[in-house]
Amino acid sequence: MSNESLKTNFYCPLHVQMYERESDDYIVVDSSILNDHEEQIRESLAEETHRGGDKDMSEYFYGSHDLHEKLVSVRWDIENVQDTIYGCIRVDLAEPLTDDEIDELREWIRGQNSDGFGEGYEQQTQRTSDGDLNISFWDCNDEYFLLNDEEFESAFGISMEGYQ
Repeated sequence: MSNESLKTNFYCPLHVQMYERESDDYIVVDSSILNDHEEQIRESLAEETHRGGDKDMSEYFYGSHDLHEKLVSVRWDIENVQDTIYGCIRVDLAEPLTDDEIDELREWIRGQNSDGFGEGYEQQTQRTSDGDLNISFWDCNDEYFLLNDEEFESAFGISMEGYQ
């Protein structure tokens, strides 16, 4: 095992709601509203990840021992890809994953997006110059996806080279 870790990312669409004062309710808005607030959102994600002294989210992985041993760190972030902000879960690994481990990790991330990290984060209002936003890494609609680097590049016909 080398000292240099391997990296992989998982991407998902973001579900964004904005508080509408007139109706005193939240409405779903296009995630493009996040483009002007990218650094603010990235900073709030880092704060959420490190709240309570947590180094990363891998300590909350309770799956297979082999996969747990390969996880160095897991952190939630965002990535601006061709002017669209996506959720980006950055994973550092000590060793490459098997296909079964990729599937297991994907399911754990999906669970964190819907019930774990994501649920806590989406309940924290992000106050921006455009309004009060709630951002979720989860959405129950049919368009939701959680794709690794390779799958994301293939699905969108882009190269992620040069991105974080």
